[in-house]
Amino acid sequence: MYIICMRHGAAEPESDAVENRNRRLTEKGIRGAGKTADMLRHFLKGNRLTIYTSPYRRTKQTAEIAAEVCGGSIQAAEELLQSAWGPVAAHCISGSGPILLVGHQPFLQSYLMTVAGAALKFAPASAAVIDYDPAWRQGQLIGYLSPDLKKLKKG
Repeated sequence: MYIICMRHGAAEPESDAVENRNRRLTEKGIRGAGKTADMLRHFLKGNRLTIYTSPYRRTKQTAEIAAEVCGGSIQAAEELLQSAWGPVAAHCISGSGPILLVGHQPFLQSYLMTVAGAALKFAPASAAVIDYDPAWRQGQLIGYLSPDLKKLKKG
């Protein structure tokens, strides 16, 4: 099964006027999330996603873009606001996938290290694709998608 960890797109900066959880995607963030979602759509070849998102506005907006482009249902998951993988896996990992987790840095980085033993810094609107074996509760990083990619290689 595939688990895809995606960071929210670029968001408006923190300020006294806007609470962190209510920060919106910028136009660049909307475009970036759309580009990455389009790459995911090609990768998924018509398979619909089960999407879990942190309750923050910018992650919800990113999840909505992914659902519109790739197809899928969205559920909020408070567990995506913590770095521990156990509660995320217990709540979000079921069925045969593919599953999209839309969250924040550095939590996604922690999940990737725990599940696949891989380290990378998630750029805004980027996604890591993990081929995950639920029986072993481990996976392998097989791809990294970013809106800055110019061309996907086949293979």
